[in-house]
Amino acid sequence: MTGAPAAIARRQPRIPSDGTIPHEVVTLMASNGWSIVRAWREYLGITQVDMAARLGIRQPSYAAMESADANPRKSTRERLAAALGVHFDQIDV
Repeated sequence: MTGAPAAIARRQPRIPSDGTIPHEVVTLMASNGWSIVRAWREYLGITQVDMAARLGIRQPSYAAMESADANPRKSTRERLAAALGVHFDQIDV
């Protein structure tokens, strides 16, 4: 898990069922300037290659989707949430 604090790497990530965003995900976003999608992916220990495969696209296309300045359409954000296994509201911030 690149860039993620060691404490997060050691802990089993959890996805709150109440739609909230874990503090660790928010910290990853704020301290690294990452998008919410990248912060979730890093928190969950998923690679860009794995995410691209889940979405049926190539890794460079996925990398562009999670960049901090990306503004994907709602339908794309819904697909990203499903690929991460999180609720849509947990990435639509």
